[in-house]
Amino acid sequence: MKKTISAILLIFAAIISFNIIHGYRYQKFVDKISKYQSNAELINTNGNSDIDSASFNLQEYFRLFDKLGLEPGYKLSCFYFNGFLYGRPVLLALKTGVSIDSLISAFKTVDPSLVNDFENDDIPYEFLTYASEHLNPVDHLIVEDSRMGYFQLLVFKIMGADYGLSGHATSSSIICTKPVALGVIRGLKSEGHGNRCFSKSPRLQFTLNGTCPVCRFKKNICTYEILQFRENAGFVRSKYIVSRTFPHQIMTVSSDTLVHYYCKDLL
Repeated sequence: MKKTISAILLIFAAIISFNIIHGYRYQKFVDKISKYQSNAELINTNGNSDIDSASFNLQEYFRLFDKLGLEPGYKLSCFYFNGFLYGRPVLLALKTGVSIDSLISAFKTVDPSLVNDFENDDIPYEFLTYASEHLNPVDHLIVEDSRMGYFQLLVFKIMGADYGLSGHATSSSIICTKPVALGVIRGLKSEGHGNRCFSKSPRLQFTLNGTCPVCRFKKNICTYEILQFRENAGFVRSKYIVSRTFPHQIMTVSSDTLVHYYCKDLL
């Protein structure tokens, strides 16, 4: 009986060590993406904000996702959307030879009196819907069939366009280690937000102890459970299913807010 218990404990310890090691590998990649994103600076062009190409190179940025590649015949592109309350980049997968300007021009309102005052002068809101449904780069990414490959795909989906944000645009940080989770809390407390914005929840310690992404492979799919900190929600654990064949479909199975974060400054 004692030998059985010892064997179980050794297996359990090995699993924990394996997850912790991978957690730090994942976090190293997330930190590399976040560091490059922090380089992005905004410039004013004709009264609208845009990403300064001198501070942020889209192609160089995408090369950081070294386990991902674009479907042949497509290129990664981007435009900066200036909304009434926020501004953020929108990533697109365009067929080679197609320009953003030619696509956007088809959505422009001919009669200026019909243009919503809250719209970007150059990019109608209708184009955002079209881009999301038909030009989403995630639909055209070829992924290395590995843990890191599918993790990079989810990082691209969750926070790939979280750079150069303005106004009330919010971001989502992927958390893979306990020290990073603690760092988020300390940072908010140092700004005077932590104590009054985090809900008092017994799940906080559980959250901190369960930071490592959990990956499970099956025949045709892999599942990932990932902890995020969302500025407009708190600590959220989401479960995703990713198909292992191209095109790689991503389905969000669940999204559970473990510890709520309330901050009026973000409203």
